[in-house]
Amino acid sequence: TANSRFRYWQGLLPLNSEDAGVVVNASVKNTDNTGRRAGVTLDLSSDNGKLRLVDWYPAPTAEFAVKNIKRSAAAGRSTIICLLQSFKAPLEELKSFESLAVYEDADGRQRGVIVKTSLMGK
Repeated sequence: TANSRFRYWQGLLPLNSEDAGVVVNASVKNTDNTGRRAGVTLDLSSDNGKLRLVDWYPAPTAEFAVKNIKRSAAAGRSTIICLLQSFKAPLEELKSFESLAVYEDADGRQRGVIVKTSLMGK
């Protein structure tokens, strides 16, 4: 039926990390004195410890470039490291950026989680 198909596809839509049971720890560190370059580390894990990252997609933006993307995985955790380079303003002025992490859950199904990363200094 149409309702069952809708529920099936609705279950495949990306979720916020809290709703997906994915824990995201983010670290942003400026790499120059202008505030236009920063190294970003995203550490993803799941409540059940069985997250396997498949891919990562930063949201397109005209504000900055995402460079030197590196991914690694070990013991149910996945780490993404990249460099952000702003085209104009210091990154803090942009406040945050979003990305989509695609991972396999404990049942081997691919899922998407929306990752919101603050660029504000702490």
